[in-house]
Amino acid sequence: MWCDWGGRWHYRTAQDVERILRLPPLARSRGPCQKFFLCGKSAYDLGRVVPDRPQDRLCPICAERFEPDQPTKTDQPLKNDMPFLPSDYEPPKGGGNYLKIKEGEEVRLRLLGSFEHPKTAVMGWLVWVPDEAGGQKPERRTYTQEGFTDLKGLGEVPRHFWAIAVWDQREQCLKVWEITQAQIRNQITELAQSEDWGDPSGYDLKIKRSGTGQDTKYAVIPLPPLGAPVPEAMTALKEVDLREVFKGADPFTPAQSDDIPI
Repeated sequence: MWCDWGGRWHYRTAQDVERILRLPPLARSRGPCQKFFLCGKSAYDLGRVVPDRPQDRLCPICAERFEPDQPTKTDQPLKNDMPFLPSDYEPPKGGGNYLKIKEGEEVRLRLLGSFEHPKTAVMGWLVWVPDEAGGQKPERRTYTQEGFTDLKGLGEVPRHFWAIAVWDQREQCLKVWEITQAQIRNQITELAQSEDWGDPSGYDLKIKRSGTGQDTKYAVIPLPPLGAPVPEAMTALKEVDLREVFKGADPFTPAQSDDIPI
């Protein structure tokens, strides 16, 4: 091996590479050029030194002895006989028991709840207050003047909300949809009062969200055919009690008592 006028080390064997790597850093990189050049197939195959740029893979002295198109060992993909994921792995389809409509998303659902049956649908007032962990938690009250006044005393103007049990047609499961957007409530109300559609539990709805921030828009589109919800949805509806939200509890694990005033 030798060092040329530019301070570049040239070497022909694997032993030369090992000798270069054992040199002190200053001796290893003396001169203006701090790159190593691979000169010879044995050192090349060792794969210990890989130049930064493709044009620096060979030195001008030994260009005819170098094969630039042959990948170095560090360029070759690692082989792993152990699979990264189980063969039967499938990512979860949903985001939990509560329906969330993301920007640009379309969701097809069936309203299962009715405000005549508070276990399946409730309406009220909502504010967010600090919790013990430094975050925020919701506080809800029934849709009464007393409930509004109670929450207004916490410092934030209460928002009107609906919470209703729905059947997510894509994921085929029961979810709770909390609706705080007036434009969604108004469109559902118009459908419920129309002669053509009527009770929205009798047909599917497609909810489309577009825009961001103050420009967010929601479109509520009724979909034929009209008919009763699937039996699986009605069976799942028995496992929820929306009145629990007024206690800060999970509506999917309702209490046994039935004395919650609504």
